[in-house]
Amino acid sequence: AVSARLLSEVQSPHLLGVLDSGLDQDGTQFLITEALSGKRLSDVLERERPIEPRRAARWLRELALASEAL
Repeated sequence: AVSARLLSEVQSPHLLGVLDSGLDQDGTQFLITEALSGKRLSDVLERERPIEPRRAARWLRELALASEAL
């Protein structure tokens, strides 16, 4: 619950925004984020191997920027 609250305070174009979080009726934690469109990374990796180095570098850059925001 604390981590969800802290994550909701992070503002970055590289992370999905947290819209809501809490506990449901049976005590299970939930986190509602902005919708994300596009392909699943696992599907891309399965269908489009080998991945071009420049494309992989762009993905890694996005991951690094997202991590930096945290």
